[in-house]
Amino acid sequence: MHITVVHTSAGSTTQDGIRTSLNLTSKEVENLRLAAEYALKAGYPLYHHLIIRWISGDWFLGRDEHEYIQRKISEWLSNNIGFAYFIWVKEANTRPHSHFLIHLPDKHWAKKLREMVGKWMKAYHGLKKRDGLPKKTLRLRGLNTGWYFDTATAHQNQVNYVTKRARDMPGVKLDEGIVVGIPCHCSQSLGPEARSSGVIPRYKWDAENLNISAIKFPAPKPQKSPISGNTHAQGMVQLQDRYSVSPKNISPSMAGKFSILKKVAP
Repeated sequence: MHITVVHTSAGSTTQDGIRTSLNLTSKEVENLRLAAEYALKAGYPLYHHLIIRWISGDWFLGRDEHEYIQRKISEWLSNNIGFAYFIWVKEANTRPHSHFLIHLPDKHWAKKLREMVGKWMKAYHGLKKRDGLPKKTLRLRGLNTGWYFDTATAHQNQVNYVTKRARDMPGVKLDEGIVVGIPCHCSQSLGPEARSSGVIPRYKWDAENLNISAIKFPAPKPQKSPISGNTHAQGMVQLQDRYSVSPKNISPSMAGKFSILKKVAP
């Protein structure tokens, strides 16, 4: 059975910029899987699964709706969490919908994001705040993170599930239907360039509490730090016992946002 994915070029009409391909390409799927693996190893796994069933009746209309909400999610995560770690895939069975695997610190943030997505969708369609969305429009759930639960395997299974348009997933019922625009992608913070840099972001509240921009290379002489009266060196040891400092690819403007840390092979 052949599944058609339709791509359109930015700035052109659907008819002018159309091209077709079969399923998700191996390159597209590999990019998602590497992004999810990087997030897991960085300590920010994509445990939350957001499904949005678009109010638009088909992907020719739903494409713009997806792009609008995707951009809003990215901005909200960056402004509130400190960085945006997520991957997404479009599907067309039953009705146009998208799967997002997202890193959120806990269920408190998950609830906030779900509320915001609902508000953005109402605003996009010109609905009043008191108006309800169609049934089953939004679904957001997180993986069980108890010590008894194999979260690493579950994390991989979620990635396999959302990439079921891939050719190499013969054991999964393939999604059927026409998808318009780019069929899948990851956030810029999980893209190939970010992965190759080895830069690990910090939560917004950690970056604000720890004056990372004051750290220099080589390490400066010990001086008082805002972390419980410890020195900078002592404070960093507490927060990065599994990392080594690496200044590679770090610009002064990025230093305040990122931890300038790189994984150490065990």
